[in-house]
Amino acid sequence: VRPGFIRVEALLNETLFMTQENLENVPLDNDFTDFGPGTRTELDPSICCHVTHIGSNGKTAPKDPDPTQLMMWELGIAGISVREMPDGTWVGMLSGPKQFPGQVYDYKIGKYYAGSGHDLRDRPVTSNPKFLAQSAGWMMTQRQLLEMHDGICMGSFLPPFDEPHFRRDGLYMNNVEYWSGGLQMWCPRNGCNIQRIVSIDPMAFSKHLLYHTANNKQIQIKQERRVRATDLLGQINHVRKDAIQK
Repeated sequence: VRPGFIRVEALLNETLFMTQENLENVPLDNDFTDFGPGTRTELDPSICCHVTHIGSNGKTAPKDPDPTQLMMWELGIAGISVREMPDGTWVGMLSGPKQFPGQVYDYKIGKYYAGSGHDLRDRPVTSNPKFLAQSAGWMMTQRQLLEMHDGICMGSFLPPFDEPHFRRDGLYMNNVEYWSGGLQMWCPRNGCNIQRIVSIDPMAFSKHLLYHTANNKQIQIKQERRVRATDLLGQINHVRKDAIQK
C-alpha cells in the first residue's frame, strides 16, 4: 500500500471551462463532523496550489485559488472504493491491483466500491485515462526501491527489462507515462500491483493533490472529464457513510 497522488489544475475561467454536470448518481456529502471536533470541512488549496510561479498560463491563472477552483481530469467517483483502516480512519482506494492468470496474488484488500449502492454510468477500467489518477512521478527511499525491485514487482523495477515480462527493453506497449509517470508502480500486468490510497479527511486529502501548473488540461479535456476536487471529496464521503450503514 502506498499513498496516491492526483494531479489538479486551477480553473482559469469557470464560465468557459465548466466541470462535469453528471455526478454519476452519487450525491455530495460535505459533512465531516463525525471525523471529530476541529476537523476541516473543505480542501486547503494552499498546500498544493498557492505558488509564486505558474506555467504557460501563468498570466491568467489564479495565484491563490480557492477550494472550488481545483479541477482534476484523471479520476472520478466510479474509480474509487473506500475502506476502514485498523485504526478506524477511512481511506479512498484508487484503481490498480488485479490478478492475471498465472500471477501470484495473495494480498487482495477488501473494499467497498462506490458503485455498490449506486447506478453508475461509467465503470472503472484500469486502462481508461478517466480513472488513472496518474501522479506524473514517484519518490522512494533506497530501501523501498530495492523492495520493489527484489520482491514486489512482477517484472523488474530497475534495468535490465528483459523477457518474459518485457519486450524490446521494456519499450513494447509501455509509454513514457508507464516509466516516468508512476504507472508501473500500480499497473497489474508486469507491474508492481501496488494499492494506492488517499485520506478522506479534507486536510489530509489536500496533501494528495499535485498542481499541474501548465493549466492546459482544462482546455484540452472534455467537460465530462473535468471534476471539481471538492465534488469528488464530497462523493467519497457519501460512499464512506454508505459503507458504514452496510
